[in-house]
Amino acid sequence: MSLLEVFWLDVLLPQVLARLTLKDCFNLRCVSRDFRTLIDLHLHALKVLKILNRRCFPKESFQVLSLCEKIAVLNFSKCNFLSDDLLIPFLSQNKNITSVNLSNCQNITARSIQPLILHCNLRVLKLSRCTWLTPGAIEALSLHQSSLEEIDLSYCSFSSDGCLIILFKKFRNIKILSLEGVPQIGDRCVYAIAKFLSSIKHLNIACCHKVTDIGIGYIADSCWNLESLAVRTCVRVSEKSLAPIRKRKILVDRRPNSQTLPMFLQLSQIQAFIR
Repeated sequence: MSLLEVFWLDVLLPQVLARLTLKDCFNLRCVSRDFRTLIDLHLHALKVLKILNRRCFPKESFQVLSLCEKIAVLNFSKCNFLSDDLLIPFLSQNKNITSVNLSNCQNITARSIQPLILHCNLRVLKLSRCTWLTPGAIEALSLHQSSLEEIDLSYCSFSSDGCLIILFKKFRNIKILSLEGVPQIGDRCVYAIAKFLSSIKHLNIACCHKVTDIGIGYIADSCWNLESLAVRTCVRVSEKSLAPIRKRKILVDRRPNSQTLPMFLQLSQIQAFIR
């Protein structure tokens, strides 16, 4: 009995091909017409697609992925071969995507995520270090999506923090939020997080140098489901605000210290600005 004589739908597809890498599938697809048909069936039913850290990817090979129409989890992080011309058609035909990671994809634009915003029901969105991300894209996301639970916008930069506050107001069920290195994040944004995302579990605001003890105090007072807080290199955050958080057994990525820094913003000013 040859491999191709084994039941395709009951054995080969779920038990064998599911364990192969994408490279293995492409190699197997080149063996014969029957194997090509088998791999095409596999790609058509594929629900998880991960292509990571690729500078180049033959256009002809990527076109084979047009067979994928049922992707739910997509990870193209650090894929600098991607362009709008490649990505937009692919996303347009995969309307079941719930989790997407396009972090560090430098050669696409905000236009490429329009199909995701308009047609998918996203729960996880990771766009770390996507310098092309615009406030308009964030506002469109807030307008058309409703189910996001995890967002990573680390090291993205915006003209103001207004679009981020709109985001927090809309997605109040966010459990994991990473805003590491976003220069616009300060106490005003942290206050909005505490006010609208009270059920958040994991918050990363490391390298956000505008955040002070006042902002961390908002988190301590409002976010009672918090499990971890990242504030490394937040130079205006001291142990004065972190101590109450540590007492609740929340994981903090900084060792305890006795440093106390002045509070730079008044609570009344920030609250008035949010309203």
